[in-house]
Amino acid sequence: MGIGKQIPCAAVSTIEALAQNLSGRDGVICPVMDARRNQFYNALFQDEKRLCDDRLISAGELSEQLTRYDKAVTLCGDGADLFYSLCKDSSNMIVASPSSKDQNALSVALCGYRALLENRTFTPKELKPIYLRASQAERERNGLE
Repeated sequence: MGIGKQIPCAAVSTIEALAQNLSGRDGVICPVMDARRNQFYNALFQDEKRLCDDRLISAGELSEQLTRYDKAVTLCGDGADLFYSLCKDSSNMIVASPSSKDQNALSVALCGYRALLENRTFTPKELKPIYLRASQAERERNGLE
């Protein structure tokens, strides 16, 4: 659509859109997407503010970080249940309800609208995906597997 009409585009992080599902909730919002091999794509949000960039993080590192919060941590995303099951101390964590755990079009649209209002847009030619980890084929080609 952006290319055909030559209009600005807003880039939306899947992780940010997952957090948007829980906007207004007290405590820390922790979207987790299963990246396999005990790793997760993740970011942290509180009071509708981003606490860190999107990242690839091990289950152990993330679990250790989350136990430091004295507020409730709400997990969402396709890796929420798996991550919760891997945590040795999940006393401050809860998994979001099924209706707010997964991404949806409304949350993506709200994030895109906010980016538009904040003038965080791109031309269609500038818009490109951001990968937090190289593909399996790239890792094998580079001898990282």
